[in-house]
Amino acid sequence: MLKVAYLIFLVTTIFYVKSVLDVDSFKATEKAVEKPTVKVKNVSVNLLLEVEQETKEYKAELRNIDTVEDFLKELRNKQGLYYEKDIYTYGVEIVSVFDKEPVGDKKWAVLLDDKNITNKISDEYLVDGAIYTLKQVALVANASSQ
Repeated sequence: MLKVAYLIFLVTTIFYVKSVLDVDSFKATEKAVEKPTVKVKNVSVNLLLEVEQETKEYKAELRNIDTVEDFLKELRNKQGLYYEKDIYTYGVEIVSVFDKEPVGDKKWAVLLDDKNITNKISDEYLVDGAIYTLKQVALVANASSQ
């Protein structure tokens, strides 16, 4: 009698495990991330480059889905702006402009309305009529080191 009960338990356990592990019963579905739709339009943007007391202005026509980094690449390819950058996990840093590295405790920065957007130029979309500035700015002291 114990053998029959054991066999029934064993057969029941096997069918239960098979039904739980049935691959067809699990369907993984990913929810698509909905991106907001943006009407693509042309934008006119300017860059003021300040190098050693000299200011040079660059102008370009791009689209509002282009980034500030795309704008700088456009100026590099078509208008002769020369700069070098380093890409880090936290963003971008401009190392030199026309082979001029920052002097002292300064660094190159891309500014929009006096706000430093250098680290996120690859994510920052162009704004129509915006005037971006590329110049050396003082390094900001790290508040956690005080």
